[in-house]
Amino acid sequence: ASTAPAASLRPESFAWLDRLLAVRAEEAGGGPLRLDLDIQGVHCAACVWLIEELFKRQPGGMQLRINPALGTVELAWDPARGDLKAFLAEVEKFGYRLGPARKGDRRRSRSLLMRMAIAIAMALNVMMFSLSYYFGLAPQDGNLYRFFGWLSLVLATVALVAGGGVFFQGAWAGLRRRVLHLDVPIALGMALAWSGSVWGFLTGGPEHAYFDSLTVFIALMLVGRWAQEHILERNRNSLLDSSGAENLIVKRVDAGRLEPVGAPEIRRGDELWIAPGDLLPVSGILMRRSTEVSLDWITGESDRVAQEPGDTVPAGAFNVSRHGFTVTASEDFADSRLQDLLRTSAADEEFRPQWWHRISTWYVTAVLAAATAGFLGWVGQDPTAALKVTISVLVVTCPCALGLATPLAEELVHVALRRAGVFLRKPSFLEKALAVRKVLLDKTGTLTLGQLALAPVSAPVLAALAPRERAVLRHMVERSNHPVSTCLA
Repeated sequence: ASTAPAASLRPESFAWLDRLLAVRAEEAGGGPLRLDLDIQGVHCAACVWLIEELFKRQPGGMQLRINPALGTVELAWDPARGDLKAFLAEVEKFGYRLGPARKGDRRRSRSLLMRMAIAIAMALNVMMFSLSYYFGLAPQDGNLYRFFGWLSLVLATVALVAGGGVFFQGAWAGLRRRVLHLDVPIALGMALAWSGSVWGFLTGGPEHAYFDSLTVFIALMLVGRWAQEHILERNRNSLLDSSGAENLIVKRVDAGRLEPVGAPEIRRGDELWIAPGDLLPVSGILMRRSTEVSLDWITGESDRVAQEPGDTVPAGAFNVSRHGFTVTASEDFADSRLQDLLRTSAADEEFRPQWWHRISTWYVTAVLAAATAGFLGWVGQDPTAALKVTISVLVVTCPCALGLATPLAEELVHVALRRAGVFLRKPSFLEKALAVRKVLLDKTGTLTLGQLALAPVSAPVLAALAPRERAVLRHMVERSNHPVSTCLA
């Protein structure tokens, strides 16, 4: 189906696993290994069931726990009874991918969820107390009249501190950078509504306060903000968390031993062993034997390039031969072209389109100007009415509509994309996409999977071959990685 895991992935060499197993083996002292991994491609209960069934068939498998919501895996493995790499390779054949745990517990939506829960609880309780005033609770009813008012004030203050803090921080961060965005009128509306309600309560009594409206407003704004963050977090948890160079592992030859090291640790002169399917993170001089590499990360071309001893193999080359090869690093990783590529990708994530900032700035400026005009127009007649008019303008002009409609619209977009197998990881993509006018494709390989299929007229021709001829042909094509050979096989 369209939402199934990817059908074709570049074979993983699991170089990162050697390093992780070495650390865990020291901690375990010869006993079972306990590993925390990230997983990509799990999207339903059937995925979890499938991976668990594969795990049960492994003699070394002891315990497996998959959290599809977080995209994490906890497993216990007995290295004396089975090869963990073999299990991961089998899982990979079904389109899933496992990698080192990098997601951790950095869940911003969890913090927002807690704030939202507090705000909703405060709103429900304040609304309960406010109903008593709507149904006729008056000063002559005794201490209960003032007591419910004080309770509403305390609960509204808790809601403002716990929930409003998100918008106050955003507004302050924007003002420090001289950027007006929607958090400014939202925060200003909350602050004025609370201040005006406190003043009305202290001078005129509980019926002159709007603590119920304030707490409901805070709760609704947090619902929108949480939904926005939760969508992206859900997408990120469906994929392996890529943090750039830290994910690149290579084997370094040290005193005749192969030592897995991270790419940032590579120095000029290091002797590196590049296994089949591994990536060379720095340029190096090929030693001892010839080989073939793919430069598709650099040029986009997937054709094999032959390399002879003494040739310089560029950074970003994949070993596509059936044997490993040795290179001597000719540069530090800090000077690698691959590092430049990763830096460019990281810098691109900081890109923000200017059109939305311009529109939001004009809109927020107009809202603040209207609120100020309302205050100035009424303050000479009635300061209390002026404050009400100001708060009303701030609240009804933008936050409720945009604060809730925008996350809803984004959720619909993300759901449609997920059904098509597309996961957006960054909040900036939808804004970036609006600036795209042309997409240039320099070769057809950019659009295809490299998986050829037989034409309808070819199958009968193959079927008509004599048994010996068919056996010879199959023997030939099974030993070639060429797309046509793979198709025929």
